Amino acid sequence: MNYKIRNSKIAKNMKISIQPGGLVVITKPYFIPRMLVKSFVAQKKEWIEHNIKQQKNIKSLKSNRDDYLKNKEKSRIIILDMVKQLNSFYDFKIKRVSIKNQRTRWGSCSSLGNLSFNWQVSRLSNELAEYVVVHELCHLKEMNHSSRFWKLVSLKVPNYKVLRKRLQKNGINLI
Repeated sequence: MNYKIRNSKIAKNMKISIQPGGLVVITKPYFIPRMLVKSFVAQKKEWIEHNIKQQKNIKSLKSNRDDYLKNKEKSRIIILDMVKQLNSFYDFKIKRVSIKNQRTRWGSCSSLGNLSFNWQVSRLSNELAEYVVVHELCHLKEMNHSSRFWKLVSLKVPNYKVLRKRLQKNGINLI
């Protein structure tokens, strides 16, 4: 089995991640020798193979720089309008909204009140784009995925479970 080893100054334990496309990355503290990594991978072989199968068909959200630069401003207008419209329901305090060319995320929310969206959210169906925006807006109130968080989401997007599954299963193929 092929894998990439990433040494980390802050890691305390070994960690396996499967990137879109199926690349296996083992993150380890500097002090752990390669032989232990080999043994660790052998122990986790079944788990790795199962998760590689799931990741094989997921494409990266990262687009080439030209596409991003060409569409960033148009996406910004669409997404900002959607944020404004949907937040009129919640009335949460937003510090800043940024549009980025993210590789694996549709959006994120910082504890400082900053929202960040992948520019490609604007290319999703209106229903899915609204779910992504509402999801991130609700993190302004609940910085977790607790039942309170999902209750907030459901106030505006009652079918969020279906939309969430659709995004998780099909990802970039929805664009």
